[in-house]
Amino acid sequence: MGVIGHSEGGLIGLAAGLKTDIDTLVLIATPGRTIDQIILEQLSARAPQLVNEGEAIIDALKQGENVTHISESLFPLFRPSAQPYMNSLLRQNPCLLLSQRKGKTTIVQGERDLQVTKEDALALYDDNEKQVTLRLVESMNHVLVEVNDNLEDNLASYQNPSLAIHEELINSIVEYA
Repeated sequence: MGVIGHSEGGLIGLAAGLKTDIDTLVLIATPGRTIDQIILEQLSARAPQLVNEGEAIIDALKQGENVTHISESLFPLFRPSAQPYMNSLLRQNPCLLLSQRKGKTTIVQGERDLQVTKEDALALYDDNEKQVTLRLVESMNHVLVEVNDNLEDNLASYQNPSLAIHEELINSIVEYA
């Protein structure tokens, strides 16, 4: 059986792969760091005024607490209905999960991804290069489409459902899966 996981779905695929027989796993834009590191990095870059609140919420979730006071800005990420999922996600270490995996694994990472970076892919690969194939796609972003190096165009692509999935991604899946 083969599984393709994108972003957080890659973490789910890694975790599931330890409990089921997954022969081939394709990780697309999958974090190579814990999700709290990524969330706090994104907040620092795009909304530094929310970092302290984000840290406090993450710390509470890691302690198994439910958080009820959440600013409007962070509510979509940490809303009460998402907290059990987030709590589970915070416990996942992608490099450790991959190191425990048996079977063929391919990492595909866009170099213009604003959410999961090339460094994430390299962290996964460097720790496990004997059992993993890595494919970097220069012009692909997190929503798996081709973009130029203009930040505004990259962000606009998130709202444009007419853009086609990057051809190199499709070729990578077919080639390695």
